Amino acid sequence: MNRELFKVETAVTNIVNPHHSEEAIEKAMTFTLWSWYDVMTAFREVGYDPTEEEEQRIKRALFTKKLKHILKERY
Repeated sequence: MNRELFKVETAVTNIVNPHHSEEAIEKAMTFTLWSWYDVMTAFREVGYDPTEEEEQRIKRALFTKKLKHILKERY
């Protein structure tokens, strides 16, 4: 299996697993360097329709990731 594809599949699994923390989701997003739009598009392309709760978890994780990146650059 292609290593990049494996990384993406692992990240998607982490994102949709309700037992994973937002930190795990954030790590998955960082790992793939995907935006919220990229994730939603990928889900819909494979026929998966995330729940509102899953979408909110992804958005919070992305916000946290971006905030950490900004703070890291400044300090």
